Amino acid sequence: MIGFVSQAGRIPAIIFLNAPSLDALDEENIRRSASPRDIIFGGDVKRLAKSAKRLRAMATSPDEPALYNRLLHVAIVDSPPSVKDQKEAPEIALDLGRAGAAAVLVIAAGPTVWRIENARPEQRAKIAFEGPSPFDIKNAPEHILAGFRVGAFGVDDFTSPRDYLENHGPARTRRFCAAMEKWKKLFDAAPRQMRIFIFRSPDRIEVNEEFLGGSPPPKSSPNWTVGQECHRYAESDR
Repeated sequence: MIGFVSQAGRIPAIIFLNAPSLDALDEENIRRSASPRDIIFGGDVKRLAKSAKRLRAMATSPDEPALYNRLLHVAIVDSPPSVKDQKEAPEIALDLGRAGAAAVLVIAAGPTVWRIENARPEQRAKIAFEGPSPFDIKNAPEHILAGFRVGAFGVDDFTSPRDYLENHGPARTRRFCAAMEKWKKLFDAAPRQMRIFIFRSPDRIEVNEEFLGGSPPPKSSPNWTVGQECHRYAESDR
């Protein structure tokens, strides 16, 4: 499922994929999905549910990701930066000042607080999140969040950095490409417009229109073909 907000009165809404009902989303699904690693909210199911609702209410309507963006970059965050206090989630800056017509989908391995920097008033639906662990965002202007699919918030079929980095062939295709197809449709992104960048323990990620940078920079050249690979998988699976 991908969280979004409907246009009429900004009422919280949700796109459900293999989920029974809106009422069933929160505490029960979160209870099944949350794990002791989800330290950002202390593993407290009620707080996880509350945070999921708050983030969902911040997200844009489902037509805006495609309307306001032309490119979709994918940031694979294999490991977050270390923190002195293990009870605190690491914080990573996400700089949108030069994003232009590009949005970024972050697939992260662990609980993370994302600090939004240099966002412009006209930017909408610029960031999205997927992965097993909860996240939070700071300094986020209205309309900047396109959506999220997070295991700790009740999603069963999420993908993770491991799916991309450790699996190959059909094993990668099943989970990773299935998730990519959902985001591709939401952003109406052509397969050749999806690029993957791998980060390990970044302090910041900088979104540029044609690429992602950061400190430290991505660990390898971007994968320019994964969108086409996943598109071929989706076509063959029909």
